[in-house]
Amino acid sequence: MREISKDKKINRFDLEVELENQPDFYEYWATAHAEADSNRKEAEGEYKRVESELKDKIRLNYKDYGFEKPASDAAAGSLVISLPEYQKAYAEYLKWYRIKAVMEAAKESMDQKRSSLKYLVELWTNDYYGKNVGGNVNGVEKQIGEKHSENMQKTVEETVKRRRRE
Repeated sequence: MREISKDKKINRFDLEVELENQPDFYEYWATAHAEADSNRKEAEGEYKRVESELKDKIRLNYKDYGFEKPASDAAAGSLVISLPEYQKAYAEYLKWYRIKAVMEAAKESMDQKRSSLKYLVELWTNDYYGKNVGGNVNGVEKQIGEKHSENMQKTVEETVKRRRRE
């Protein structure tokens, strides 16, 4: 499985690539979330089935479980949660519940990244990273060169125009 910490990072000086990759990142994490949720639902159904079958088994064979008379629902329920079959099924459910929660957060993180990219594009198109707005941005202008900055600005503007038409 990929690491969300890598996928959510943004290179503000290569927005074209970031914008092209964003749909793939979102699709990956949305799919992972959907699969985890499906597995969680399946595991939930399984643990509830196991619980129900064990309760029925306790009620039918109450003497095998130390009861002198048929066990009440509460008594059977209390005993069921201590049985290995139930614990295994419930542990599987909890595993998928946690994975689903993490995948949901990852998917939301990709939504946040999309919003951040939108604002970064607006900053570029408004010449926030230009020479006249505070000069050198942490030495980046020297590193990437003035020509690269101009090309990046044009590329981002073209991407924004193209996306607005779509």
